[in-house]
Amino acid sequence: MCNICGQIPCNARCPNATQERPVAICCECGEGIYPDDRYIESINGYLCYDCLQGLSALELLEIIGEKLITAN
Repeated sequence: MCNICGQIPCNARCPNATQERPVAICCECGEGIYPDDRYIESINGYLCYDCLQGLSALELLEIIGEKLITAN
């Protein structure tokens, strides 16, 4: 088990991990999205799990291309 990330094999973001190329880049934070990472593909690009967790419901709606409608 790695003494830094505590995983076997190392998490892709661990300094002890072998250099692995990201499969995508998050459009919000600019970090790499690596194999086995969770993400969505939005109208603006890829969005990583960590950035998704920080969004409000209204922000998420906007990112997936939906908008609130005002009743008349």
